[in-house]
Amino acid sequence: MFRNGVRLTVEAPATSDTDQYVQSPALNGRDRAESWLPESFITRGGRIAVQVGAEVEARRRGCDRIAVSSFTFQAPGFYQRHGYVETGRTRGIPGGNEDVHMFKSLE
Repeated sequence: MFRNGVRLTVEAPATSDTDQYVQSPALNGRDRAESWLPESFITRGGRIAVQVGAEVEARRRGCDRIAVSSFTFQAPGFYQRHGYVETGRTRGIPGGNEDVHMFKSLE
């Protein structure tokens, strides 16, 4: 619950130590393609349900590696804590930020 009394509920029923990556989000029961939350969701509250499993799905499709990119103001630390290794950065993102490129073997 936020200080203003607004409640934000996150449901992620299929998470595990190896399956923590958002595959498809739904806000208040409606599928959402965007990876960001609208301001109204933060100010009014609601429920976000996520399906996780990008690594499991990648393995199922025969992939043996995965690459991701995360801005420095987003979640590079999250990916690094889950076995991703930084392979490079793109500088010049507005606000003095960088785009961090990471790789992980799925073998």
